[in-house]
Amino acid sequence: MIEIGKFLVKTIRALKLGDGSTFAGRLILNFDKNFLRRMLYKLDFYILITGTNGKTTTSNLTSFVLSKKYDITNNKEGSNLIYGIATSFFNKIGKIGVFEIDEFHINKIVKIREPEIIAITNVFRDQLDRYTEVNKIRTLWLENFKNLKETKFIINSDDPSLAYHFKNFRTFFYGLNLNYSRLSEIENASDSHYCPNCKVPLKYNKIYYSHLGNYECSICGFKNPKNYLELEDVKTYGFRGIEVKIDGKSYFVNVSGFYNAYNVLCALVICNLLGFSIDDFFSISSDFKVPFSRGEILKYKDKEIILMLVKNPVGFNEILRTAYEENFDLIIISINDWTADGHDVSWLWDVDFENLINSKEIFITGNRAYDMAVRLKYANYSNFKIFENYKNCIETALNSDYKKIGIMATYTSTILIRKFLSKFKITKSKFYCL
Repeated sequence: MIEIGKFLVKTIRALKLGDGSTFAGRLILNFDKNFLRRMLYKLDFYILITGTNGKTTTSNLTSFVLSKKYDITNNKEGSNLIYGIATSFFNKIGKIGVFEIDEFHINKIVKIREPEIIAITNVFRDQLDRYTEVNKIRTLWLENFKNLKETKFIINSDDPSLAYHFKNFRTFFYGLNLNYSRLSEIENASDSHYCPNCKVPLKYNKIYYSHLGNYECSICGFKNPKNYLELEDVKTYGFRGIEVKIDGKSYFVNVSGFYNAYNVLCALVICNLLGFSIDDFFSISSDFKVPFSRGEILKYKDKEIILMLVKNPVGFNEILRTAYEENFDLIIISINDWTADGHDVSWLWDVDFENLINSKEIFITGNRAYDMAVRLKYANYSNFKIFENYKNCIETALNSDYKKIGIMATYTSTILIRKFLSKFKITKSKFYCL
């Protein structure tokens, strides 16, 4: 089956029908329903990383560091359904599996073999037409995790709902303990700023983003649990990297934006539990490169282009804040509503566009460009142009006098745009089509 799987991936890529990371695995599992079970039991153990935002970066960084000591099987392209995990075994059968996994598919894999570690980054509203509300996701997790006897859970303590519901598992918490509050008030795009026990608003003395922060319930006393590891400071440099402080020592990591501090810390906890010291982790991660479209910096002639994935209100807000530091000449926003993006684009109204875009001009494209334009109009922007064809949009930008261009795009848009950019030799994308 491995050889057949490799052949399928090569054929799909040769015919430019996609990168094969999902379709090949789906075909194999249709023919051999026990394939994934056999592969998982070939590993010494495996790790699952899930959550709304940050799965791909956390998984890739974890794999990058662990690979210096172990043979790793990893779905590094971000194909995070069980089919993508099956496909990852066509590339390599290692000693340890590190897999990012979709929030709704994790139940399918934990039933096959109990994982050594499950790390959860956060839980926010995302693709309402698919996931509905966050309570549904948490309920699914708790129902499927209750029978896991040996699994270690690595949980973001600054997310109140996760901290509360995972307090009785074998949990290693991580979070921030900064000496300042990044935001003055809870954002509109917040879901879990009520006490999970008393159902009253939590009192925050520090808000980092969305509902993540240092909190306490005035009635029952519920508050952030004690962390296994925590960051003492975070400095951001736009999309050029972040500097984090832990145990009084500062380290630079090549990931973009404040939000990635949590992803770095999550990866650190995983690697630390597997024998890597804090110094070793950051020494190795100094060579890490961000996954595609996660603040990916590209060059074209005298232009710098930064490609950013946006997929939900919380993530978009953080991208906007990071982009604000960069002072782009031009920002391109490309919104699609294909299946991988989510068909419901009402989430755009929960993004805080007001006062967060400082570019000279905005180009809007994607098959929901007009929805995006209406949202910007209500946010009091008038300096935008609409392009019904994304290729015309990108080509106009490349031929413009703008030197610094930011592209904020939904998942399918990033793939199409990277493919188009490859025609100009800006990218070498193997993500041919959808």
